[in-house]
Amino acid sequence: MADVKARGQLILVTGLLIAVVLIGLALVVNGAIYTENLSTRESSDEPREALEQRHVTEGDVQSLIDAANRNATTDDYGMVRGDFADGLTQWADSQRVQKLLTGRFVSTGLNSTTEGTQIRQANASRNFTAGGSLAGDSDWTLVENTTDVGPFVLGIDRASLLNITDFDTLSDPLAAVSDNAFHVSVETPSGTWKVYMFRDGTAGEVYLYVVDPGDDLGALSGISSLVSNSCVAGATGSSATVDFREPQFGTDATDCPELGFYNTSVVGADHDIHYRNARTSATGLGLLGEADRARGTYEVVVDTRADRTPYYGPDADASPRARSIIHAVTVTAAFRSDGVVHGSDEIEAEWSVVQ
Repeated sequence: MADVKARGQLILVTGLLIAVVLIGLALVVNGAIYTENLSTRESSDEPREALEQRHVTEGDVQSLIDAANRNATTDDYGMVRGDFADGLTQWADSQRVQKLLTGRFVSTGLNSTTEGTQIRQANASRNFTAGGSLAGDSDWTLVENTTDVGPFVLGIDRASLLNITDFDTLSDPLAAVSDNAFHVSVETPSGTWKVYMFRDGTAGEVYLYVVDPGDDLGALSGISSLVSNSCVAGATGSSATVDFREPQFGTDATDCPELGFYNTSVVGADHDIHYRNARTSATGLGLLGEADRARGTYEVVVDTRADRTPYYGPDADASPRARSIIHAVTVTAAFRSDGVVHGSDEIEAEWSVVQ
């Protein structure tokens, strides 16, 4: 009888030991699963946080560029760059302190800046002739050897454009247009685009016609062919907008595919921008005296220091004016935590031209 009791007790103890072992294994397994889940969550959160920090850096650096350019009152690039660098240092310091409180480390340093030029004519009643020491020149160069331009927007007084009404009665109407209509000439090593603007004084419509490299305006069959292949702005409003970067044209700035060449074939390549026939004598058109062929406003921002000869200073009352701005910057940024090292990224931001 004693043997039976002993065996029963032994079985009971063995069962308890097995139960304890199973519970221990369960705890170990659950702990491993928890650790793996925590590790997975942290490893997925950290890259996301690093990416968010990159987006914050891009946006804030652009805002710092905007502030430095907007507050610039002289044509001194050193001062503009210095103001930006001071702002970047203060921002980087505040970011570092903020992230240290959460166990993260971030650092941001200035790598490079690109000087640019903002060219503006704010006087809507002035023609598109040059200013500065070239004041009055009707055929002149806005900028040479630029690669990235934006914005590039003209607001032209519709009534100032060449009136082609009854041009078909002329012996060579297309030559009269090319010799007298205002146009923007964009020259690259691979060719030249000419963007002509003119109007129909009877219908009130305004037209934009692009001559591609190798093409000849005179090869068209006549004025009707010229008009039918143009972007058209209806007979409303006092001005027509020409936006090379969107690309759009007209009172309501509607799409103008003909201007698409600028983004697809010009931006990124060295090119020069010229205004032609801003004012002509109208010889042979049956008109008397000289006349403006384009009046209004424009803004051109380029990624180089443009020649200041045809411009007035930024504090002048006259137009057109030019001033030095920061076109783009690159910064080196690092993000580190226990789980992630995301460093030495080169981040670029361009001026958004916030006025």
